[in-house]
Amino acid sequence: MTNVSVVIPVKDEQELLGKLLSELKKQTLEHEVIVALSPETTDDSEKVARTHGARVVQGGMPAVGRNNGAAVAKGTYIFFLDADVLPAQTHFLEHAVDEMQRRKLSCATVANYVQQPKLRERIFYGLFNFSIRTLNTFGQGYSCGTCIITQSDAHKDIGGFNEHVEFFEDVEYTQRIARKHPYGMLSRKHAILVNPRRMRTDGILVMTWYALRAIWYRKIHGEITDIAVIDENYFSRKKNQTTTPSTTQATQEQSKE
Repeated sequence: MTNVSVVIPVKDEQELLGKLLSELKKQTLEHEVIVALSPETTDDSEKVARTHGARVVQGGMPAVGRNNGAAVAKGTYIFFLDADVLPAQTHFLEHAVDEMQRRKLSCATVANYVQQPKLRERIFYGLFNFSIRTLNTFGQGYSCGTCIITQSDAHKDIGGFNEHVEFFEDVEYTQRIARKHPYGMLSRKHAILVNPRRMRTDGILVMTWYALRAIWYRKIHGEITDIAVIDENYFSRKKNQTTTPSTTQATQEQSKE
């Protein structure tokens, strides 16, 4: 029986999804793939998913898609991945599960590195990974939605992702889990490679500003149920973002740092 499911929320990301699914086929650990497809998708993402043998369920906002995927997932572990990431190693799934079992974690996040990085992007994600790791050392339960790994029982125990939260829903999810279950960040050698399209379109300073603004808003007002309070142009900007070429080989060395 497959012990691992990979859930990927998708909206109009056929090219990136195809690259991710191709890389997942190279993984050393048997797994099933579930694509949670937004009903607003207008490209061939569904065709790409089915061509690669993935199961397709209805998605929506990321929280909705992840929950719908988790509802049909099999086995003990669920890897929630964004469509624009790539595993840094062919044994990523296998070794991540091994570390979670060894450390007795119910939920975990991983380090993020950039596909074909520029120097400033290396520096940014180095600081980002350090910050997340430091915060989690003090039990803060921070994560990045690019990759969250959860035991299915822990996911069910907290009722899944909060579908009313539109921004920082990943952090809200892992912080709730961390209050009831063992949570941590995996070692640096188990990493995910993120596509720099958003960073190169929006800029590092803008991305940092939105993150800090979201942290402040959550502390003062609570969860962000309307993303417009943080970024009123979020959906129009995301629609206009273009993809950038990516490979795993060019950046695997980062994950070994």
